[in-house]
Formats: sequence, structure tokens, C-alpha cells
Amino acid sequence: MLAGNPSVPVVRTATHAGSWYLNDEDQLDAQLTAWLTDVRSASTFPHPSCAPATPATNPPALPMSGTRVLVAPHAGFTYSGATAAWAYGAWDTAGIRRVLVLGPSHHVYLAGCALTRCTAYDTPLGALAVDTAATQRLADTGHFTFMARDVDEAEHSIELHLPWIAKVFNDRAAASLACADLAADEEGEGEDEARAAMEPEPLPTLVPILVGNLSPEQARIYGELLARELADPHTAAVISTDFCHWGSRFRFTAYTPHPAPPCACDHPRTHHVHPHHDAEHHAPAPAMPWSVPPAHPHAPPADVVEDAGWSARPTAVIPTTASPVEHLSTRTAAEAIGGTGVPLHASIEALDRRAMHLLERLDLARFHEYLAETKNTICGRNPLLVLTAALNYLYEASLDMAAMPLLAPTPAAEHAATAPADPSSLALQPSSLRPSVADQRTMLANQARILSTPGAVGVRGHAPPAVLPELRFVAYAQSSACRTPRDSSVSYAAAIVRLPDGLDAVITTLEEEARAADAAEREILRMDEDTESAFSEQPEAEEEMAGQQEEAKPENPVAAIKAAMAAAEREEGRAV
Repeated sequence: MLAGNPSVPVVRTATHAGSWYLNDEDQLDAQLTAWLTDVRSASTFPHPSCAPATPATNPPALPMSGTRVLVAPHAGFTYSGATAAWAYGAWDTAGIRRVLVLGPSHHVYLAGCALTRCTAYDTPLGALAVDTAATQRLADTGHFTFMARDVDEAEHSIELHLPWIAKVFNDRAAASLACADLAADEEGEGEDEARAAMEPEPLPTLVPILVGNLSPEQARIYGELLARELADPHTAAVISTDFCHWGSRFRFTAYTPHPAPPCACDHPRTHHVHPHHDAEHHAPAPAMPWSVPPAHPHAPPADVVEDAGWSARPTAVIPTTASPVEHLSTRTAAEAIGGTGVPLHASIEALDRRAMHLLERLDLARFHEYLAETKNTICGRNPLLVLTAALNYLYEASLDMAAMPLLAPTPAAEHAATAPADPSSLALQPSSLRPSVADQRTMLANQARILSTPGAVGVRGHAPPAVLPELRFVAYAQSSACRTPRDSSVSYAAAIVRLPDGLDAVITTLEEEARAADAAEREILRMDEDTESAFSEQPEAEEEMAGQQEEAKPENPVAAIKAAMAAAEREEGRAV
């Protein structure tokens, strides 16, 4: 059972309110409002720190349709709030009833994932109920344990997102009531009657998930479980993570004097079909100054920004491959930084950008390799692994969903004589000439660049935001600009994930097909076992039959006469 007595509410206290973020409801609401307003009134989206090489002429309307998954930091709000706002400001909460929050475990070692036994989480902006049914459903898979109450309340990675969730959904409810008031004014009804006639959207329920250290296989398993939850269009998720923790107090002082330039192309997975290390992707990227959201409390002095290195150094001196990673100490710092290498904070940013690039590509295998190679102290690396595995699962399901209309036979298809060259007319091909599901999924993936071009018409008119999941980082910052090994900093990044509609039906179909395939495989194995058993019993049957045949053979008369004569001779011998 989820709790010893489900009828007794167990409310988790907001243990970090008053220290990591404001405890006063009005002050906290005003602070979050200011950050969200900055994002929604900005002239560009995403933040300039994550702007594409060719920014859109007009910023997209916020919230962005289909944005159901967020990646955001969990540091104290003074440090990370301005960055987190770029994710929460784009969140499309329409129809959302449940939010999964995945946070890394900071205080206990956990090999797997754990769920809460609490029935609600308190925040200064109101309590959020736990979806105990969904929690129990996940527990029933056998892949989860439960957090102890003290572990739950000591962990900050989940709690730091709850005021944001409460704020965004409280604003949604307030906007709904404002619309009701406006409609009442236009129709001449009273505000009280209009409000009573309208059912306000309730706050969403929570499914808090504490994520421990995961093997690649565990990440895949939890990713598929998360994907099944996200297939529900009424479910959203928040992935809690900070990026690089740099400095001796974090036991991480990696420094690359000449980091390889980031890939020059602008692509999530839908834009990037070729392998990551193709020669065409070694072109130096545009100059990348050290970036920080407006009015960030730890913005570096102007001279630091001007001397950041990325924007000051000519592109020609950047090597096409990274120089070896060094681990700095006070003794080696002067020599390392005093040369031609980039400043420390630029090396840290380059390290983080590599991870962000791989995550945007949904490149799970290379992200595993990156973590093993760099040892970058991304505290939410395991929640990110689960998310990437989930999005890969949903990506494949989305390709199947996009291919389904092409596979449906039409009357014209049975009479078409030749296969048209235009992929958008694939459904008109004869069934014998239409490509397989696998071939069509490959075709759809290879058309991703065309599909992703604004205004382009893709297969059957589909455009990628409506077809394929897409992860985009929208802001990046550092708590401070490290210049010497005595300094320290934590990096913050925010990302949004847009998911297509209709995934629930596709995944249901895929799971039914998988169950049917398993049943067919079990039947084949049973038939094989029956055949093997029949063959194993055959020699015994043949031996028994041979014995019976031997017994049934007619007696040889010659042999019988000889036997009788021999017996008679023996009898005569005994008589003499």
C-alpha cells in the first residue's frame, strides 16, 4: 500500500522555504511574477544565451503550444530563478492535470528511483496534492522503492520546483476567472453568477520521483515508464537539474585551454540526421560570449564580459579538436591560464554546451559517453538520462504515427500502375510497391531538415512540431564567472520539450502489437517444445516397436530343425 493508512493525509513540509526561497506568500508571488514577466515581455525567445544562429523574425507567442516537459535548475531562487523562468514562462498548461517531477538524490545513495508516501506537498503558494493512484501504479511495476519521510523532506531538488508549479497554475486559474468576469460584463450578467457557472481548472496533482544512480539499462526502463506517462496529453513533467558544479569545494576543477568549438549547425534531433562527428559539423560556431540572463544577481563586471575569450579571440586560433583536459590547482593555475587558453568560465561553458548539444539531439548513447569521459558534475544527469530515453521512445512512436497515414490503403492505391517519386503521394502507390514501415520511418527521419523549415510542407502536410518531439535549451547562465582555481560556480540551464498530440493512441497500439508479438513468440516456442519432445520420444518408440516386431516374427523352420537335432543329440549323450 502507498501508506499505512491512506485515509490519513501526510503533508510534506516546505522545509527549504525561508532559506532557499522566500517564505512569504505575497513576496514570493511577486518575485516569480517579475521573472515570468521579464520572459514573456522579452523581444526574443529563447534567451540570447541560447538563441539560434538565425533568430526568428518574431518571437513565438508564450506559452508555446505543446510544451509539456521542462528542464530547469533547482538552486536557490536568488541564483537560478531568472534562468528557470525561461522554461516556466513557455509552459503550455492547457489541459494538464498531473505533473511528474523528477529530481536527483543529493543526500542518500539510491540505485533506482523512489516514490513519496506523502499525500500532499506544502508550498507558500498553496498545497499540491499527490496523485496517489498514479504513484501506486508506478510502484506496482516493481521498479520503484519509497522515500523515507526524512529523506523526502531533506531533498531540495523536487521542492524547489513546487512554488513555480503552484504559481503557474494559480495564474492559469486566475486568468480563467478573469475571462469569466469579462464574459459576464459583455453579456450583462453578474460576476458572481458567471463565476459560479464556470468550473475553475483545479491545480494539478503531483507525482514526485527521486532519481538515484542508474545503469544504462535502468535508464532505458525508467525512460519507457516515463514515456508511457507522457503519452497521456494531460500529463506534464519537470526535470530538475543544475549543470556544472566547478571548484575545489565540488572536487571538480577540469579545465580545457582550447575547447573544441561547438557544432555550428542549429539542430535538435529533427534537424540532425547524420552522425554527430561528420566533417561538416566541425566548422567553428559563431562567437559565443559568456552569457547571463538580464539582471542576474551574479552578473560579472563589464571588463570580465569583454575579456571573456569566446568573443575576443579570432576564430582562426580555435583548434578543430579539444586540447587535453587539465585539473587545476593553485600551483598549476597561473601557468595554465596565463597562456593562450580561454578563461575558466568559458571552459566551463564549453563543457556544458557539449552536454546541451547531445541532449537536444536526444543522443542517449553519446550522452552516456560524455558523462563517462568528462565526469561533468551535472547533478541531475540521471533524471536527464531518463528523460532522453523517454523522448527517444516517444520519438520512435511519433515516426510510427507519422507513417501510419502513408500505410493506409486507398482505392486509388490498388489501381496505381507505378510508384510516384513524390514522397507525399506514397499512399497512392500499389500496396506491393509501398515501402515497409521501417523504410518509411527512415524516410521521415531523413526528411527532418525539410520538415523543420518554417513554412515547408512535409509528408502529407505534416510539420515537425506536430509530429516529432523536440527538446530545446532556452537559457544558460553561471552563478559566477570563475577566473582562478579559488573561485567556484554552478551552471544553470533551462529547456523545453514540445510533444505531439496522439501519442497515447500510438503507444497503446505499439504495446498491443508487442503483446501480440510476445504471444505469437510464446506459441512458436511452445510448438518448438512439442516438436522437440516428439523427436526425443521417437527413439524409445522405435526401440519398443522393434522389440515387438522381433517377437512377432515367424519362427525359421531350418533353425527349428537344427535346434531339435541338437537337443536330441544331447539327450542321447546323457542316455549312454
